[in-house]
Amino acid sequence: MDGDLNNRDQGSETVPVAEAQPLRIECQHFLDCLATGQRPRSDGWNGVAVVEILEKATEALHPG
Repeated sequence: MDGDLNNRDQGSETVPVAEAQPLRIECQHFLDCLATGQRPRSDGWNGVAVVEILEKATEALHPG
């Protein structure tokens, strides 16, 4: 779209799609972490950081 909200056809593009199933990959990662004691990519501390960022963004959008 341009500044006047008019669509402009800029051709097409083929986007590759992975055959893997994201939830299956995440579940397997979780099971691997249980088996090896490895720290998960997205653990509770990662969740805390995400919530803090969302709270700060909300405060910035709605001051006071």
